Parts: sequence; C-alpha cells; structure tokens
Amino acid sequence: MMFDRFNKLMKHMDPRLLGLLFKVNSWLKEFIKQVKIDLNQILQVMKFEVQLHKIRFIIITIISIFLMVFSGFLPTILLPFGFISDSPYLFFTMSLSLFSFLAPLFSCLLFSGVICTEYKRNVGFLRLPVLKKHQILIGKFLGNYFLTLILVAILYTMMTVFSFLYYGPPIVLTPIISFMFLSLFLLAYCSIVTFLSSFMPSALSVIITALALFLFGFGILQSIGQAIFPELEPLYSLMYVFNIVTVSVQPDFMDQERVYVDPETNYHFWSFPTVEGALLTLIIYFLVSITLAYIIFRRRRG
Repeated sequence: MMFDRFNKLMKHMDPRLLGLLFKVNSWLKEFIKQVKIDLNQILQVMKFEVQLHKIRFIIITIISIFLMVFSGFLPTILLPFGFISDSPYLFFTMSLSLFSFLAPLFSCLLFSGVICTEYKRNVGFLRLPVLKKHQILIGKFLGNYFLTLILVAILYTMMTVFSFLYYGPPIVLTPIISFMFLSLFLLAYCSIVTFLSSFMPSALSVIITALALFLFGFGILQSIGQAIFPELEPLYSLMYVFNIVTVSVQPDFMDQERVYVDPETNYHFWSFPTVEGALLTLIIYFLVSITLAYIIFRRRRG
C-alpha cells in the first residue's frame, strides 16, 4: 500500500522537480561518502602522528611533572607560606602560574613541525598521493592536540591529588573550569604555532619564534596598546587572556574586580578577561590562524 502511494506520487510529480531530487540525493550520497573517506584518512594520520611522537610525548611529560613537583607543588606545600595553608584554591592558583611557561613550551615541542617537516624531510604524508593536504593538516593537528590534552590532564590530576593529600576532602572541582579554559587556550596557541610552521623553514625556528611571541611579543604589544588606548581591554594579548586559566580556579572569580583605574593617571590595570571575552578571543585566534595555515600549506611547494 505504501509503495503504491509512493508510485502514484512519483507519476504526478513534475519531471524537472523529480530530476532535481535525484540530483540532490546523488550529491548527498557522494558528500557522505567523501566525508567518510576524509574521516578515515584523518584518523589514520592521527594514529600515525601519535605513534610518531610517543617518545617525545613521554619525555615532555616526565620533564613537565618534574617541574611541576619541584617548582610548584613541593615549595608551595613545604615552605611556611601561612597565607595559603587554609585555601586549596590559592594552591591551585600558584601551581597553575607555572603553566604560563609550560603550556607554550610543550605546545611548541609538539606542533613546531606539523607542516615544515613535511618539506624538510624526504619522507612524510605529502609523499602519499592518496592523502590530501587538508586531511594531513587536520590529522596532524588533532593528533598533537590529543597528546597535549593528555599531558594537561595528567598535570591537573596531579594537582588535585596533591591538594587532596594536603588539604583533605572535599575534592576541589573548580579546576575543571580552569582545564576547559586551558584547553581552549592551547587550541588557539597551537594553531598559531601551526601557522608559523606553514611558512618557516625548520621546527627550531618555529619554537624560538612562538615562545618569543608569547613570552615577550604579547607583553610588549599589551604595553604599547595600553599606553595608547588605556581604556581598551587588552583581549588581543594571549598573555592577558591566559590569566583566566589561573583565576578561574577561584569559586568567586566572576565576581572579582577585573580592572583597577589609577585616579591620577587614568591608567587601567586589567587583571583577567570575562568568560565571553576569553572565549571570543581564543576562537578568533584559532579560526584565523588555522585558516591561514591551511591556505599557505595548500599553496606551498616543496
């Protein structure tokens, strides 16, 4: 009965509309088929990238854990800092301050060769004609980003364990918010590193440039910007946006004063961005950087 109604409907349908429907159906099938092929190829590139950087990831993880323990956790707990003894939130804040150096460092070590090594070596995904450049870029980016998130999750878990052992229950949950902000920050910063890798000759030059940009470049840009436009919030500076990673472990961070205005000089001292401002800035940095990286990668010749 149902097929009879369908056949009657098809007989009374305009042939032009019927042809258009068949074309749309054919296009959708081809599109779904291509998406499946892309996802499969991207997944294979991801797996290979994770396997390729496994040893590097282990070394970076060991170094990061060592730095966090002996430069962050132990001094914070063992030294007689009475002002933090009653607050696990300040313990997290002080421990996370080390991330302002660690996060850019291990991001550069993992992402510096995403594109440039494809041309520097005589081997690489570009030598495989079955792979397209967007599959290579997405697969390598996601593979390294996956390793980066695992490393960050390990360090956050360590902070939670140290906090629980020292302060006791309950377990502090606000670091989850901080972890989400750091994940977005790394997404933006790693896309910048990938962009630099798209036109720089070597991974070493990418590492030096990316670290200098974050540790010095954004700070200088922020100083110049605030000198010219003192009332403008420096959302253009990733160094400033990173502050929300450390301050978001405080349960009342959204109610804290974000800016202090000097009544004599009218100079604005900005502490950290709003949630909306941080999200918008990080998303813009990611989209612009990864788009430029793909455009350059697509046009670049070996």
